[in-house]
Amino acid sequence: MVNIDNVKITKKLGAGMLGTAYLAEYAGKQYVIKIQHILEKEKIKDYKNELWRELDLYKYIAKLDKEDKTFFTNLYDYKIYDKCTHIQERPFKIDLNDKKNEFAQRLKKLDESDWCVKYLLDYKGKTTLQNFLNKSKLTHKQIYSLMIQICKIILILYDGGYSHSDLHLGNIMINETSKKYFNFMDKKIPFNGYQLTAIDYGEVLHKKFGKNQRKRFLEDREKYMFNEIFWDTLNIVDNIQKLINDCKKLGKKLPWERKGNTYDDATKKMILNHPDFYIIMKHKYVLLYPESEKLFSLVESKLRDKKEIPQIVKNKKGENDFWNALDRIVYEFNLFFPEETMKYWKWCSSYEPILPKEIIQELLTKTNHIDYVNYLIEQIV
Repeated sequence: MVNIDNVKITKKLGAGMLGTAYLAEYAGKQYVIKIQHILEKEKIKDYKNELWRELDLYKYIAKLDKEDKTFFTNLYDYKIYDKCTHIQERPFKIDLNDKKNEFAQRLKKLDESDWCVKYLLDYKGKTTLQNFLNKSKLTHKQIYSLMIQICKIILILYDGGYSHSDLHLGNIMINETSKKYFNFMDKKIPFNGYQLTAIDYGEVLHKKFGKNQRKRFLEDREKYMFNEIFWDTLNIVDNIQKLINDCKKLGKKLPWERKGNTYDDATKKMILNHPDFYIIMKHKYVLLYPESEKLFSLVESKLRDKKEIPQIVKNKKGENDFWNALDRIVYEFNLFFPEETMKYWKWCSSYEPILPKEIIQELLTKTNHIDYVNYLIEQIV
């Protein structure tokens, strides 16, 4: 077993809001060392703390079969220590003196702590799926393979009762592979040249971790799983990373960094300025999510009020159905009105989708993971 103290850090790979990853080497093999601050009280095992939840997931990963393990990072060693001199640099600015921002206050406490944890992990390359999609063109078959690999990752975790719960494109590594196939849903799925690996398990969920977790996960794991599969795969095809990258290149704020509620304002403009599209889409998705119908009527009656849509529907019967339907309407609007999407949502550019629109439309009508995954598999096998 490799001892973390014997491994030499060679360079910084990247930083998130909580931790920093470094490339390291020992006996000719490359590893990753991840370092982050913790509070002194978190050194004691307690599933209330993300450190111990993450370590619990690593134990589960270690017991997976050989093929499934390759979709995750392996933990070789870890160390909790004080007198830590690590300085955390962050990819996004945040006002640590904002007392109303709970996350900012947590970061401030962590920065002031001299306790740290460091992990010794597999090195899974330097390219995140987020960066890869910004620079690369893929065939439709390759895109389907990547989407199905994300489905496999999520379902492997759910088999053990876990949810990654933060599987955005920056938490997925991509590497070229000469392997031809992987097994999934009793089918051999082609890799088509690339394999994905999920990283960064700090937000992992499991019922055994207690009640202080996301309510929807605890109430209905299967629905939560489907929503993870649905949105984490569609993130590949909606060009969101290119949109973010283009604004950053121009030095402009991202939609959620602007004053006010850009998403809310844009959604209202979509409804008011494109009534024919909206009515057709509303009828389509109310059929799939029938409890949303009364809330759509309520929102329509208050469109010109200052009250934001989340406030209008909060804690009302059918709230979940309403958001499932509305988010799909917005997604279809993005497909067919890219220029208007750029204008309303205050993006800096627009793109056509990287899969055929009719395929994406069909995916948007799926309401459970079995139908969704099977439809993806039909496109590639």
